[in-house]
Amino acid sequence: GEDFAIRMGFRYIKGISEGDWQRIEEARNARPFTSIRDFVVRTRVNRRILNRFAEAGAFDSFGISRRDALWEIQGFTEGTLALPFESTDKRPRFKELTAFESISWDYETTFHSPRGHPLQTIRDELRALNLPTAAEVDVMPDGAYAHYAGMVICRQRPGTASGVVFMTLEDETGFVNLVVWPKVSEKYR
Repeated sequence: GEDFAIRMGFRYIKGISEGDWQRIEEARNARPFTSIRDFVVRTRVNRRILNRFAEAGAFDSFGISRRDALWEIQGFTEGTLALPFESTDKRPRFKELTAFESISWDYETTFHSPRGHPLQTIRDELRALNLPTAAEVDVMPDGAYAHYAGMVICRQRPGTASGVVFMTLEDETGFVNLVVWPKVSEKYR
């Protein structure tokens, strides 16, 4: 109900127009949504948008997992709403998303995740490879060599930098800034 997607910061789900958001907000302001079916009836958004909301976890407040929400949405067709299942015995049982899947779905649909960072789900494997966190790199002495794994969140190659590439990598503990010299950039392009 009240803690529905819009209140939870889902305002920036990829691919949803301002007009769609206005219809959703108007319907929610009239009264809280009580189910996916209620959301569909009152907002009349298309299946693509419904799928995006389900993938982003926007229907979690109804006690419905992301996979279950996607399944329920498949029963809706343009202009027609399927009747809800009468028995949970007829509904397939979906495996819960892993932590990595939940975070990945968040990033795919909303560009971020309140559940964590993708690399934190594989931190044990990165540790086994002796790869430090950004926080550990930050306290290394100047000039120290290190191998590091992070998500590239920014890459710049300014015309005034003579071919130098600047990158920022991120993990769950912070950022690592890189300067990639032209020879290295060309070699590993």
